[in-house]
Amino acid sequence: MPTSERDPELQTLLDRQAIHDVLMRYSRGLDRHDRKVLESVYWPDAVDDHITYRGDAKGFIEYSWEFTKDMRTSHMLLNNLIEFDSAYEPAVRLIISAITTCRARSVERISSWAGGIST
Repeated sequence: MPTSERDPELQTLLDRQAIHDVLMRYSRGLDRHDRKVLESVYWPDAVDDHITYRGDAKGFIEYSWEFTKDMRTSHMLLNNLIEFDSAYEPAVRLIISAITTCRARSVERISSWAGGIST
């Protein structure tokens, strides 16, 4: 069924779930070092703006792979709120938390916690 024929409330729920799924794939791709999954969350012309990186998505993936090569990460997305300012402009607000575990002399230890708010 074309989206124009769907009930608007149903379409909003489907769109909200699709956005949530992209956010989960992003976290999974980073945490499992799954390049294919991570690449699937970006538009071809996407720009990624992290604190330590701003540029195209391909560059961010390369940067994050190098940055996290000796780490295990666990990204958590908290207080997810996906609203629609209009039918074509979703506003995603969430709290992002990441814990990294590094290897030091063959012993794993928690080395850092990072968090941020996306609006």
